[in-house]
Amino acid sequence: MTLVNHLTTRFLSVLVIVFIFNSCVREDEDLAAKVNIIAHRGYHMLQLENTTESFQAAVKKNFKHLEFDISFTKDYQPVILHDYLLDEQSDTTGAIGDFYFSDVNLINLSGGYKIPSFDTVMQKFGTSFETFFIDLKEPCPDSGLINFAKVIEKNHAYATTIITSANPDVIRRLKNLDPALIVGSDDASGDFEDNLDECIKQKYKHLLISFELLDKHLCFIAHANGIKVYAYTPNSEQDMLKCLSFDIDGIMSDNPDLLKQLLY
Repeated sequence: MTLVNHLTTRFLSVLVIVFIFNSCVREDEDLAAKVNIIAHRGYHMLQLENTTESFQAAVKKNFKHLEFDISFTKDYQPVILHDYLLDEQSDTTGAIGDFYFSDVNLINLSGGYKIPSFDTVMQKFGTSFETFFIDLKEPCPDSGLINFAKVIEKNHAYATTIITSANPDVIRRLKNLDPALIVGSDDASGDFEDNLDECIKQKYKHLLISFELLDKHLCFIAHANGIKVYAYTPNSEQDMLKCLSFDIDGIMSDNPDLLKQLLY
């Protein structure tokens, strides 16, 4: 029996009472105040995603929460990049892991954009956003994780970064390397209950979940355990409204303008 099932069985009567009370209170709250609008890979309506330009655009649009992806170079340096393979997104073939950090600037992404380093982004935007949601893309060798953690320490960003990965082992290794880091669980298994169980076992306080997998009962159990729930990546009004009906804490979207309109 998972921890989630155990909690459900043992405390069902209490949870139902609290759920009714909690629902009434939160329905009356200002949604705009409680739901974080998270610019997924920056604001890339006119700019390429995961670039300093898309992050600067998010700043100009006054979005306060940013999501981006981290990949690692051949010499284990963290850079902002979603796809490990470069063939379909640049003028270069191969993987980012085939290149030394000193050569990354020679790579031209679609439209002539450059791959930014993690350190450059944190230096430039470290005070521009309240929260950075960072997704670590595999492979994630320990040497890379160490360098990643050093950037966070150097930029005094422990309190503003929430780190996840599709592989829960990556997060466990990262947490062992630097216990001060704030980490969370991603829905790598495609199962909300499994990921909630991982959060409870590891004492994580953040859970990222595909909006298609949201479940009101499990959202309630997450909140009852002090775990915040973030949904990704609804881009239509219908899907955003669905997310908002689940009493979640944040939404990552490629269309943050629409989400802002719905909330305000």
